[in-house]
Amino acid sequence: MKRIFWLVVIVAAVVGAAYGISLLTANEQEATAEQTIVIDEVGRATLQDTVIIRGQVGRDSRFAVVATTPQLVTAVGTEVDRTVQPGQELLRLDGRPMIAISGTVPYWRPLDRFSTDGPDVEMLEQFLADAGYSPGTINQDFTATTRDALEDWQEDNGYPVDGRFLPTDLAVQEWPARVGDVHVEVGDPVAAGQPLISLVENDLAVAVQVDPTDRSRLTIGLPAVITVTATDLESPGTVVDLADAPNLDGQGVERYEGEVAIDGTLNLVEGAAVRVEVILAEVVDALVVPVASVSLDGSGNEEVRILGPDGTIERVRVVTGLTEGALVEITEGLDGSEQVVVEVRS
Repeated sequence: MKRIFWLVVIVAAVVGAAYGISLLTANEQEATAEQTIVIDEVGRATLQDTVIIRGQVGRDSRFAVVATTPQLVTAVGTEVDRTVQPGQELLRLDGRPMIAISGTVPYWRPLDRFSTDGPDVEMLEQFLADAGYSPGTINQDFTATTRDALEDWQEDNGYPVDGRFLPTDLAVQEWPARVGDVHVEVGDPVAAGQPLISLVENDLAVAVQVDPTDRSRLTIGLPAVITVTATDLESPGTVVDLADAPNLDGQGVERYEGEVAIDGTLNLVEGAAVRVEVILAEVVDALVVPVASVSLDGSGNEEVRILGPDGTIERVRVVTGLTEGALVEITEGLDGSEQVVVEVRS
C-alpha cells in the first residue's frame, strides 16, 4: 500500500509540473503575441545645429561732431536719417558754416597769421588748394598768401571774411554718414566738447544680446537667418561682431553684445524685433534615424535595432553625427535600406 501511495504522489507531481510548464509557455507566447514593434525607415534629410537668439534692427554709431569752443547755434542744415555727403553744410555756429569734408585727422586749434607752424596749417593749405584757392607753397607755415586764399574761400562759402580758421569750420570725418540724432536747435548755446550731431552707419544691422553658453559656441563669420517677428519675412545674415567681455543686464545677468549683418534685401525698419537663427553646422542629405531608435550597449557603444525580413531583431553598432530635433545623423553602420526599431510596446 505504501508503494502504491508514493507512486500516486509522484505521478501527481509530474502531471502538476507538466501542467505548470505548459501554462508558463502559453503565457510567454501570449505576452510575445501582445507586443507591438514600432519601426521607422532609415531616411535622408538636411540637418542643422543652430543657436536661436533675439535681436533688434538698428544702426551702429560711427562718430559725433562736437563743439570745440563756446558758441551759439545759428542754423541747422541737416536732420535725422539724412545721409551727409562731403561738402554738405551741417549747421552754423556764430554764423559760421560747418562743412563736412573727408579725412582722418580733425583740426584741433584756430589758425591765422599769428599761428605757429604745424601740420594742421599744411592740412588747411592742401584743402584750399584742392578747393581751387592757391595758398602758395604747401607747407606748415601760415603765410600772407595762405591768409589771402583763406579769405577768398570764406567769401565764396558764407563765412565771415576774417582770415581766421576755426576747427569747427570743417568737420573732418569719413563721409558719407547717416545722421542718427541732432542734439541742438537754432538758438542753443553750446560748450566745448558738447555733442552737436551723432552719425551712424548707413546700413541697418541687427544688434543681439547673447548669453554665455551661446557665446561659447558662436564665432564671427557664421551664417544666419533673420526672421522679422511681426511678418515672418526672412533674410540671410552673417555674424560680424561678438564682444569678448560681457555686460550685466537689468537683472544682473551676463550678456555679450553682438551684431549680425543683413545680407539680403529685406525691407526692415529701425527698432523692428527679429529672430536670429545662427547656423553652427549643416549636413545636407544626411542618413538619419529617429533619436529614439539609438541606444547604448553594455560597453557604452551606440547601437540601433534592425527588423529583419523574417521578423527577427538584430542589434547593429553605429556612429552618430549631427542631431536636430527628433532626428540624428548616422555616419557609420547603416546603408539606408534598413528598418530600425524605435520602440517595443507590450
